[in-house]
Amino acid sequence: MSAVFKQAKHSISTLLVRLEKLELLVPKPAIVEVISWNRVLFSLAKDAGMAGVMGYYAWNDRTIPLLSLDPGGEVDQEFNENRRKIVVLRAVEGEPELHYALLTRGLPKPVLLDEHSLHATEEDSQLEAWFKYKVSIGNRLLRIPDFLQLEKLVLPAKQS
Repeated sequence: MSAVFKQAKHSISTLLVRLEKLELLVPKPAIVEVISWNRVLFSLAKDAGMAGVMGYYAWNDRTIPLLSLDPGGEVDQEFNENRRKIVVLRAVEGEPELHYALLTRGLPKPVLLDEHSLHATEEDSQLEAWFKYKVSIGNRLLRIPDFLQLEKLVLPAKQS
């Protein structure tokens, strides 16, 4: 992890994205758009049987997979829906035209990281397939997505 900072010699600017139960660190260029939650544009994918895909979202004249990376994939119905956002992400490692979305709590927040603020946690065999690392910043436990695995997850979820 510290090799990344040695190459950069400064700091890395990321975004903190809050899901239902987890918090992610995402590179700024991965986020294409942040949209207010609109239940009407969302369709459930319960019959699709694909782990991690909770539905589909109409965006820019196409339909993209809406992922749930939280354990159990549950959405808290008690949470204020006015604060929910859809974060549209672009592929980081693979197909340049591949997009997918995450249902989040509020807007992503900028986080400036350096080698002193970021600490890798112990190796966790329970880490879900779509996360590459668990890191801590202060008292917060964050996950860094494995973008290659996420892109493999959404490729079969046909985009139209």
